[in-house]
Amino acid sequence: MKINRFLKSILLLSTILISSCKTAEPEQAVINCVFTVEPQTYATIDSELAFTDKSSITAGKIVSWSWNFDDGTISTLKNPVHTFTIAKTYDVTLTVKDKHNNSKSYSKKMVLSSPNKGLRRIMYQTSDTVYVCAHRALHLTLSNNEYPENSTTAINRSIENKIDMFECDVRNTADGVLVLMHDATVDRTTNGTGTLNKMNYSDIKNLKLKAPSGKLTSDTIPTLKQVLALSKNKIFIALDIDSKAPVANVLKIVQDIDMLDDVLFFTALQADVGYLISNGAIAMPSCYNNSTFGTYIQNNLKPLIFQTDKNGYSEEWVSMRTANIKIYCNLYMLDPILPTTDNWTQLNASIQNGVNIVQTDYPIEMIDYLKSVHKH
Repeated sequence: MKINRFLKSILLLSTILISSCKTAEPEQAVINCVFTVEPQTYATIDSELAFTDKSSITAGKIVSWSWNFDDGTISTLKNPVHTFTIAKTYDVTLTVKDKHNNSKSYSKKMVLSSPNKGLRRIMYQTSDTVYVCAHRALHLTLSNNEYPENSTTAINRSIENKIDMFECDVRNTADGVLVLMHDATVDRTTNGTGTLNKMNYSDIKNLKLKAPSGKLTSDTIPTLKQVLALSKNKIFIALDIDSKAPVANVLKIVQDIDMLDDVLFFTALQADVGYLISNGAIAMPSCYNNSTFGTYIQNNLKPLIFQTDKNGYSEEWVSMRTANIKIYCNLYMLDPILPTTDNWTQLNASIQNGVNIVQTDYPIEMIDYLKSVHKH
């Protein structure tokens, strides 16, 4: 009995010793595949893009890289430089492997645009030409002609008078139709009453728009689709969607009509700016101080253009010019000071400080003046 117990003890101990001497099976390494690209925003065709592998592995090391640029070309370099030649959206994929042939892939959507097409030509040019944007389209003149703001008549007047661009405000109805309307209600600008986003399109489509004097006209509230179709290949547009309309819905309509190169998207919401930039749209965030400027740069959201209300006497204008970011400002707009009253003093100050696009209630007169000083 004692011997059996002794033998059992010896057997158990041997089993433990043998088990402890076995080599533990190595765990499979975990690979995290990711890459970055410079420039981080607004990649353009015919320019070099630097791709950098930022992948990591928990054990061992990555030994091979395979890049697919979605344009028929590949690379096996760790950090390649690549140039795209056609403006479109690409799905760039990196696949990395370790020595055991374990692999991981990562894809990034990249929107490549042409720097010579539409508004992008203005964004990338270096001339001192000043472009003019009609506030809510051409609805006022110094000669007292007036048309309803955000109307097809005002847009047609902008086109006929060869204004460079018009600005309009976009909101959505309760049933999701995107229309032009500055105010949250229809009370001021139409013969109706009510909050726009609580009204269906059928409730507002027959309302008549008022001129600035309050005179009722035959104009009705236009949809965004109608406005884009009317403007395509004729005039540039600045869409004010700031806390007014869902950015994804507006962007889709612009993309569907193929006007992504002809539209500025104004918003102060950084999340919307990031969404627009990642989808290749020309976002125009507001920037009224150097702190805001720094926030955009630190968050890798460098836009092509900023909107500001000042005339250039500010440090953020200096920062914008230094960073080669275009400047868009508002002058003689909802302002008792008329350009004829101050002899274009505000505009001249903005020109001296490097403004690129000016939004105003008096675009015809401003263009005439700019031509007289050889800036248009």
